[in-house]
Amino acid sequence: MLTIEDLKSFSHEFIFACGMVNIPGSDKYEKWVAVRGVIHDWAIYRVIVEKSTNTEWDWYRIARCGDKIHSMERVKELVSCTEEAIKMYRH
Repeated sequence: MLTIEDLKSFSHEFIFACGMVNIPGSDKYEKWVAVRGVIHDWAIYRVIVEKSTNTEWDWYRIARCGDKIHSMERVKELVSCTEEAIKMYRH
């Protein structure tokens, strides 16, 4: 579980969680990364990738160029965290 103490201990731009999720009924999947910000805030970035393409999205590229997740429901599904840590999510 992500805590405020964890966020304070991570360095700026540290990727502390990542994953891949198949999108049901589709030939696509979601790749995502959770990244620590400048002032112990954080955000999750993602890309949707077709399984048949050769486009490579490594974790660092997703952190730099991915789409930010704004749905707090989705954020909580991907990263388990305390209320104090969720308040530090950067929209």
